[in-house]
Amino acid sequence: MAPVDKDKCERQDDQVVQEKQTDVLEESAHLIENEDEMEILVKEKEEMEKVIEELKTENSALKTAAASARADFFNFKNRVERDKERYIRLANEDLILQLLPVLDNFDRALNQSGDFAEDDIRKGVLMIRRQFFGVLESAGVSEIPTVGESFSPLCHEAVGIEAVDDPQKDGVIVTELQTGYKIGDKVVRASRVKVGKYVGKKDSDASINSDKDKEKDA
Repeated sequence: MAPVDKDKCERQDDQVVQEKQTDVLEESAHLIENEDEMEILVKEKEEMEKVIEELKTENSALKTAAASARADFFNFKNRVERDKERYIRLANEDLILQLLPVLDNFDRALNQSGDFAEDDIRKGVLMIRRQFFGVLESAGVSEIPTVGESFSPLCHEAVGIEAVDDPQKDGVIVTELQTGYKIGDKVVRASRVKVGKYVGKKDSDASINSDKDKEKDA
């Protein structure tokens, strides 16, 4: 058996160790490069996510602003249309005020009693009155309800009080002396009315008898 060359073996061992160290260093360097690249990718990913969140926030704000602008435009359009209708109705107010006395004269003629011939006249006047009031209705004019309605200072003008024996008629209109009119919700002329006042049955009867005595004396 040949003798072992210790120096040669040691050199071989040293060579193997150096090769392993070199391999380890190369692997370590490769790992370091991969870690650097990974860190860069992570930072880029975080920046992209930040940009995406900012874009989402900006997009949401733009959507909200657009919805608000649409709502404002819709409200503005409706307000303009309402104002236009209101101005058109009010523009006719002066003309209507001039026509109302004519309508009053028709009403007075219709309230007059007469014979058959007069009834014929009354029918003709009634027909004209209906036609005339139809013109007013087309302009948005309507009569203000009175008899049987509760008195309202917003659309009624009280010119007298009538005693009533029914407590439910207290504050209720019992007689219309002049018809009132309005255009839409605006009162053009308040109705002139008499309002019921509950004073008890005895006082009411006395008031009625007093009125009858005045009529006899007249």
